[in-house]
Amino acid sequence: MAEPNTASAAATSAAWIGVAGVVVGALLGAGLTLLREWIFHHTKVQKDRAHLAILVSAQLDRFVMGCAEVVDDNGLWRGQPDKDGNHVAQTTSPTFEPGTLDVEWKSLPVELMHRVLDFPFAIEQVEAKLRKIGDDADAPEYAEWFDERQFSYAKLGDKAATLADELRAAIGIPMRPTEEWSARRHIRERLEQIELRRRQLSDQHFLTAPIFGLMTVGID
Repeated sequence: MAEPNTASAAATSAAWIGVAGVVVGALLGAGLTLLREWIFHHTKVQKDRAHLAILVSAQLDRFVMGCAEVVDDNGLWRGQPDKDGNHVAQTTSPTFEPGTLDVEWKSLPVELMHRVLDFPFAIEQVEAKLRKIGDDADAPEYAEWFDERQFSYAKLGDKAATLADELRAAIGIPMRPTEEWSARRHIRERLEQIELRRRQLSDQHFLTAPIFGLMTVGID
């Protein structure tokens, strides 16, 4: 016959083992539930991000295509001004409105999300600048306005193409090769041409400035 103390200890030990089993089982159950929830959440975020990246990058691509038209617009239709002799915009400035898209923005990394959602503000700044230049531009060519419009939308188009590439990279799909994408290639070529022309005009202005002329006379 077992001693009373021994029997009591065995019963206590068995009780603790039972409690431990219940606790371990509960912890395992909770852990599995958390794991399932994490997997579900992670999968949903990945799907939301892919959906967003595909839709938004397509919108940005359309914006780039619009910019590729603007960078060639000098206000002439087939080389001719309008009936009053004025240069008039032949293209509509492209727009980008990400807020209208039904996507889960929180699925993106914060920094990338900020740059995409801030892009419309960059467009608004360009349009505000163009309105100001347009008020002072000389008719009938409005050369200052057309030059700034081409330059600004070339920069916006290049920036939009970069954002589209980063969105595609975020979900692991291939970026559009620049050499195969005629719109982006054309924008970069026009941007280089405009920047070169501006540098040349700046140098010409410097060489003909009165102070430079005085310096030249002094040297002679």
